[in-house]
Amino acid sequence: MSTAVMMERIAEGSPLFKARTAGLCWLMTTLTSTFALFVGGRLIVSGDAAATATNILEHEALFRSGTAAILISTACYVAVTLLVYELLRPVNRTVSLLAAFFSLVGCAVGALSCVFDLAPFVLLRGDHYLTVFTVEQLQALALMFLKVRGQANDIGLVFFGLHCLSVGWLPHPQFHLPAASSRCADGVGRLGLGDLSVTAARKGSVSVPHAPRRPWGTVADPLAPRDRSERSTLEGAGQRSARMAIERANRPLKR
Repeated sequence: MSTAVMMERIAEGSPLFKARTAGLCWLMTTLTSTFALFVGGRLIVSGDAAATATNILEHEALFRSGTAAILISTACYVAVTLLVYELLRPVNRTVSLLAAFFSLVGCAVGALSCVFDLAPFVLLRGDHYLTVFTVEQLQALALMFLKVRGQANDIGLVFFGLHCLSVGWLPHPQFHLPAASSRCADGVGRLGLGDLSVTAARKGSVSVPHAPRRPWGTVADPLAPRDRSERSTLEGAGQRSARMAIERANRPLKR
């Protein structure tokens, strides 16, 4: 193995590692977000503040684990954002930076929305200063904060969608995607965590030299004779076969 090939593999090893790490973080984001959605759907009863308050107080550890899952998911997505930006920055720095901005804003909104998960425990603990409110009012306030958390999370999802659209647009055929970045995008895509349109990118960036068209019946350069005066073996064999076929066709039949 030549030194140039070894240096190329070493240079491409780090981006490939980043791509696989981004894919793993994306997988962790999906799993933790799914768990948080499962917890919220099980404990929060839409339109029933009393049932929601009862579920949260009886399953406090489960509810807090759902909040922790959201924070872990946000941290993983921050890592994904930085890694994808580093990988796709050679394609288009401006669009890649804009995509990272959208993602970080969405992560910030998602992390801040978790503050509203603390409100039900403050309201439902029955502290003395809350006795001015009835139980029904406190339960209604707890459910209201949870609904505000859900709406804030939806705002974060809008920014995540803008991030995904920007990343999906980066490997457009009009942009040049280096070979190393293309293989790294393959590393993320193999985990099933994002379609970066690598095929389209390769069509737009990899140029394959084409040999000039030749007339029918001529032989390609590797088989053609170096001297124009002599014929290649393949061409001569083809002509001999053609002459033999003509002779057989014209040969008179024996009586």
